[in-house]
Amino acid sequence: MYANFSLQNRTEDKLIRHSETIVILRTILLVLITIAIIFSNIINIWILRKVRELQTLGKVLLINLSVADFINGLFVCLPAVLASAYDRWLLSTTYCTVSCILHGITCTVSIWCLAIVSLDRYIAINFPVRYRNAKKMYYSIGILIAVWFFSLITFLFPQIFDSKYYGYQESIVMCGMKWKSIIFCIATGLYIPILSAAVIFFSSYKVSKALLAIQQAKINRRGQVKCSRDLKAIRMLKISTICYIAAWGPYTLIAYLKAFYAFSDVPEEIEFTVAWLANSNSFMNVIIYSGNLDGFLRQLKKTFSCCMCSRCCKDNAVYPDVHEDSNLPSTITQTNIY
Repeated sequence: MYANFSLQNRTEDKLIRHSETIVILRTILLVLITIAIIFSNIINIWILRKVRELQTLGKVLLINLSVADFINGLFVCLPAVLASAYDRWLLSTTYCTVSCILHGITCTVSIWCLAIVSLDRYIAINFPVRYRNAKKMYYSIGILIAVWFFSLITFLFPQIFDSKYYGYQESIVMCGMKWKSIIFCIATGLYIPILSAAVIFFSSYKVSKALLAIQQAKINRRGQVKCSRDLKAIRMLKISTICYIAAWGPYTLIAYLKAFYAFSDVPEEIEFTVAWLANSNSFMNVIIYSGNLDGFLRQLKKTFSCCMCSRCCKDNAVYPDVHEDSNLPSTITQTNIY
């Protein structure tokens, strides 16, 4: 379920007009969230490109996740800021429909990128020979195309049968959809948040169990360091998933209650809060990566050093990080299996 999909079926002729104070405070909040989404994901994309500990598939998937969140911030949340400031939708009906579909696509791509990274680690550690045979660039590209394609089909489907399925919803200051189809609600609820989270937690559990066994068997320091970094990377996936569930959970719960007619009305304040809490998930990953992904924080510091001091940037280029074990790959994209 996605935050730009209204939980109430309101028509555009029943627009809510808010006081000037509410409009100003609401707009400031949306500006802060939108700026955080756009710039945090620009940072993510820039830094992840330089993290040497990541191999191709994991790096491509994590960058793709940030690209999806960036698109959400730029093409979905930014127009909502304009709508909030004027207390009405100013752009075309066509763009309103496009922004709804984009929002559904990008949020689906985000969580499934994490799920595929987790599944990739499970296959790499439990079936190393098969994994090495399949690990090609076209394999990564094929996965990305499949994720974007199925997300696109999912959210184009309602529009095919109802050209007015998407429309501006003033309660959340965004374009949204009407929850008419219970089947569509169940399908998206199952394969987007529930199935993807199940894949992440199952594969992470299996990988963690295998790594702990390897860690106990290893007696040299190099093996211990690699296992520790692997476990830390898996923990990052778990934290990202928990944040996703925490952000989207309230909205999903209310959406299901609305779809099954458990209650007929949702206060506007609650509807707005849960919708934008869900949107805020798009800027959480930069915080998670900096604390859990080896190489990310180091590259982040180097990048800011370059921005603040050109001499520091030159020093980093001349004297690269040569700490012991610094080049050991992390589990997220580890190429060699023990």
